[in-house]
Amino acid sequence: MFKNIFLFEGRIRRTEFGLSIIIDYFALIFLGVIDAVVTLGIVIKFLFFTLLFWFILAQSVKRSHDLGQSGWYVLLPFYNPFFLLFSEGILGKNEYGEDPKKRVNFFNASTSSSILQPPLVRAYQPIAKHTSEDSTSHRYDFVVTKDDTILKKWLDTKVESINMSATQYLIK
Repeated sequence: MFKNIFLFEGRIRRTEFGLSIIIDYFALIFLGVIDAVVTLGIVIKFLFFTLLFWFILAQSVKRSHDLGQSGWYVLLPFYNPFFLLFSEGILGKNEYGEDPKKRVNFFNASTSSSILQPPLVRAYQPIAKHTSEDSTSHRYDFVVTKDDTILKKWLDTKVESINMSATQYLIK
């Protein structure tokens, strides 16, 4: 946490961004108190304010990168810091770098079916494949290892309507 705080590249988590806002806020309060007690020169105040602005700008850009967006958005007035603080970052690696949470996406389904968690296999990472055993009526989805061992199979069907009177458990 807090590596390369003045650089604009990479990604940071929500926690680091929130702590950056708090640090910046208290540094501004401290600078105001010091200026009230001891009159600081305008050059010294300008340097401190520039340093704090650069710090929070760099952290905001990195947080924007974690959301998969360009860092230029932080210069827009309506780009809310609360949005940066409370939005979940993108899972896995994106164009701006590795996931700062080090999360791993074990399941990459390209189907419209519900996502089922495949069992963990230590030797291989499961890969989702969409195939069709019987192309006329049913479509099956498989989770397989790299050597095509089937770990999980489920039927992908779409229901147009449900007959509520078909079963006594659905009728009240």
